[in-house]
Amino acid sequence: MEGKRDVHLRLRALGNAERLRVLAFLRNAGEATVGDVAKALSIAPGSASYHIGCLVDGGLVERADHPDGDKRKSWWRAVDGENRLEGREADGLFHAANNAYGDAYGRYLASKDSLSDSWIEAEAGVDTVLALTVDEADVLKEELESLVRRWVEANKKTATAQGEGREQVALVVRAFRWIP
Repeated sequence: MEGKRDVHLRLRALGNAERLRVLAFLRNAGEATVGDVAKALSIAPGSASYHIGCLVDGGLVERADHPDGDKRKSWWRAVDGENRLEGREADGLFHAANNAYGDAYGRYLASKDSLSDSWIEAEAGVDTVLALTVDEADVLKEELESLVRRWVEANKKTATAQGEGREQVALVVRAFRWIP
């Protein structure tokens, strides 16, 4: 079990929308330098370095051994592919994630004119409010998480395939108690 300090550092690392973008980039890129992160996310290298440091402190990012690495050029990678916080301790993460995902969807909408019709038609969206018991909501949660895990595992096997029209697709699933 993580100590109180470890949980605090992890929450601090995950509780910032910009750090979530850095973490998502590293998860998708595999390994990258501070310069790579800064360029890809259009942020200052100092900001990228600071956020990577916070993610390292939170145990979410680590230094990567890379043949191109030296004392001036460090490579970084995400430690794993998911944020494991549960219940109330994850509130900061959920607030930051909401902002980060909203910003990401805004960037998608702003670039829609440059996307092919097939990518626009492939956009998925579900918006509904269901009347469920707590037990039913728990079953829905398990089914959604199982579906996503299957796609994550399948993607690990095919993500390295080049030239197949593969692009990164954001998948955000949240089911929560509706408060009108």
